[in-house]
Parts: sequence; structure tokens; C-alpha cells
Amino acid sequence: MESGELIDYLAEDRANASSTFEKVSLVTKDGNYGWRVYDGFDLFSPNYAPGGSTPPDSINPIFPILGYHHAETQNPSFSALVAGYVYRAKTDPCLSGRFIYADILAADMWAAAETPYMSGNFTTQKVNFTCSKTTPIPCSFVGSTSIPKLSFLLSIGQDNNKDLFYITQTGVYRIVRSVHCGYKCNKS
Repeated sequence: MESGELIDYLAEDRANASSTFEKVSLVTKDGNYGWRVYDGFDLFSPNYAPGGSTPPDSINPIFPILGYHHAETQNPSFSALVAGYVYRAKTDPCLSGRFIYADILAADMWAAAETPYMSGNFTTQKVNFTCSKTTPIPCSFVGSTSIPKLSFLLSIGQDNNKDLFYITQTGVYRIVRSVHCGYKCNKS
């Protein structure tokens, strides 16, 4: 994703007890993203569908470019995707140009990239994160893990320097250079 390029991402939280997949799609004018028929890539049959059901062969869906199954999170029984941003800050070169997104329970974060550029092939990887040893906000952890106890992730925000922030129930946290949290980055 080049600097200045406008790409619209649609992060969808199904908010449905029978849904098992959270997804991110590229927005296309008049696009059909498979709602009421697909849950990610899987056929989906909602418990209740106002207006009746939609046969899969009656639509031409645009499938997601990214996503995760609830089973991949720290708490599979309660998952919802919190949309993010393409990381453009200079703070952490390892995240540069990647789309950052996370789960509402603030224990799972991913970074995705299109490789090669304009190919339509997106890869994603789970991002390890913890509180920096120099954080001004006291940080407690989930059990004996290094995962910060942030409660719910309410939103991801961006400032004028393109730095990203986690807005959680316990405070606002800025994404910093990975070495400040004890993680190695070969681009630092």
C-alpha cells in the first residue's frame, strides 16, 4: 500500500451468536460482501433472516481479504473485530505499511500486508504485544502471561504523526517500537 493511496477497508462484526468468523473486506462500489449467505468463506444460515433466506447462487459475493475464526482468539466464546488502520508512523518500522486490526477483548492483534503490492494476495500474522517497561500507565497482566490486562478494546485511533493508539477500558495505549516491549524487529 503506497503512501497517499486510498483504500477503504470494511471490518465486519457479525454481532450474531451463530457467527464464527470476523472479517475485513476491501470496499468496492456496489459490492456484495456475502451478508446473510456467508460467514467469511463459509456458508452461513442465520437463526433469523428478515425477508427470508438468500440462495448462495443468487449473489456474486466479494470474499474477505483478512479475518479470523473465533477459535483463534484468547476467548472464542466472545469475539468481535475492532477495525484498524494501515500503519504509517515512523515509530515501529516492522509494522510499516501493514493493516493493524484487533479483537475486542484486547488480547489478540494482527498485522496484514498485500504481497506483492497490488496482487490481491494478503498475508496476516498475529502480533505479540505487551506493555513497554517505560509506560507511564501502570500495567497489569492476564494471569502469568505477558498479555496486558486491557479489558475491552473500544477503538483504534491515529494521531497527526500517524501513530496508532489502543483505546481500552483501562486507558489509552500507543503502539511503540517493538524493542521497547522486549520484541526483536529486524528493521529497527
